[in-house]
Amino acid sequence: MKKRWNILSPDPEAVMSVAGSLQCHPAVAAALVNRGVSDPRAAERFVRPRLSHLADPFSMKDMDRAVHRILAAVARRERIIVFGDYDADGVTATALMLDFLESLGARAEWYIPHRTLEGYGFKERHVPLFSGAGLVITVDTGIGGASAVAAARKAGIDVVVTDHHLPEGPLPEAAAVVNPKRDDCPSGLGHLAGVGVAFFLCVALRAEARRRGFFAGGTEPDLKDLCDLVALGTVSDMVPLVRENRVLTAAGLKILREGRRPGLLALLQAAGIAPHELSERGIAFALAPRINAAGRMAHAKLALALVRARDTVEAANLAQALDRLNRERQDMEREITAEALAAAEKKMAESAPPALVLGAPKWHPGVVGIVAARLARQFYRPVILLNLENGGGAGSARSIEGVDLCRCLADCASLLTTFGGHVMAAGLSLKRELLPEFERAFLSAVAKNAAAGAFTETIPIDASLRIEDAGPLVADQVASLAPFGNGNPEPVFMAENLAARSSHLVAEKHVRMTWNSPAGARNAIWFNAGRTVNAGSTIARACFKVQWNTFRDSRDVQLVVEDLYSDA
Repeated sequence: MKKRWNILSPDPEAVMSVAGSLQCHPAVAAALVNRGVSDPRAAERFVRPRLSHLADPFSMKDMDRAVHRILAAVARRERIIVFGDYDADGVTATALMLDFLESLGARAEWYIPHRTLEGYGFKERHVPLFSGAGLVITVDTGIGGASAVAAARKAGIDVVVTDHHLPEGPLPEAAAVVNPKRDDCPSGLGHLAGVGVAFFLCVALRAEARRRGFFAGGTEPDLKDLCDLVALGTVSDMVPLVRENRVLTAAGLKILREGRRPGLLALLQAAGIAPHELSERGIAFALAPRINAAGRMAHAKLALALVRARDTVEAANLAQALDRLNRERQDMEREITAEALAAAEKKMAESAPPALVLGAPKWHPGVVGIVAARLARQFYRPVILLNLENGGGAGSARSIEGVDLCRCLADCASLLTTFGGHVMAAGLSLKRELLPEFERAFLSAVAKNAAAGAFTETIPIDASLRIEDAGPLVADQVASLAPFGNGNPEPVFMAENLAARSSHLVAEKHVRMTWNSPAGARNAIWFNAGRTVNAGSTIARACFKVQWNTFRDSRDVQLVVEDLYSDA
């Protein structure tokens, strides 16, 4: 599929100002300006993120009410239930809240629903399970649980909702609703993951507890120690790695590399990753899938037990269990992908619709989201995959830049039993007989709401960079802009008139090349190459990332090709 190159044009004066301040290559400075970092002070904060840069947690609506109710529950020794979600964001948020409450001496317990048997969110059916509790704190969920909150209140149980999902309908009538995405929240912290909201609640709780003299003569909990959980949940949930998310992820990665938690250290070992080499990519492609495998294939309690494990033997056993579940998930994913791919290709050949809605019995509801994401990347359009059983359909949706899933699903709300999520990812359910009508309505909604040019994958190119400059110095400067992810993509540079000294195919789908340069040869790799490149050919232009490639004890600069045009 042909890609469109969008060559960005940052303000030259801002680029030179940032380059002079940071003493970095102008192409790297251009990447910063393209990310909205256009003055020296902002650039300094960007490359050296500190926890002191975090916003005031009390800027979030209802934070004061949440703090007062929770501290009252701690003081009165009430039984507190932390109600979380079954994905990595929810698991880490649950663990973080439990760790902090226990450091205050609270009577805290947890509950995470079974993905398949109970479904997503806090429901009325859960309330009788919490008889005798005084307070329920939801993390990474709850904003859609108005009826459950009302049932809890009727049963004499207060609820503090903390969430980051878009509110759909009236807010729950809870003791407090801490969600930076609620319309009346002035904080500007809507980019936070669920675990980020939970962390900010802990910051506010500690501040108020300190003000009340709670820690007099005792040890105050160090919230920096919880940043490993925040980094794990934030990267796993694919929220924008900007501002507070960037600060918390950078701090958390440092702690993760120290291997402080036996469970996460064991999981890194199971994934074959040395702790000191862990990056945000390692979280996204090694840790997150294994933690999510628990909720997808069994119960998220296994993942929660792992991240909270203190005993190394228990940690190793749990890590192996999650690794096995992840392998089972991969096997199932391959089967579903083959079936869904065949169905998608048929639909694309027939009419090339603006979105794909596919469903079948036996498509595991815990796996369809991963496959939907894979197909969305391949066909570059929104994809919905549904498990069709027992007269209904339930599944996941994944989108592309320029198509707001929640808006499109909202346009079809009358045909859905439930739905909710983010701009790029959502869950939904419906009655089986409404599927054809829903598919027509959803395709129409996508066509109506899609931004211009949304169905052509676009590569934003930060700046031109001579191949001879793409060496260790620039690689170090690019690395200083990490952690990379949604909202802070890895910089992409462009060069022209390159000579391919050598070129050969790797694993039948990747092209490894050596490009000539006045400063010496530059190694390049084109993953999932769109076409072959012959040795000795001229590459008219190429766009690429500049990375350090570490293998065992060797380390060298590698150019990772995004796209190129050659004469052969």
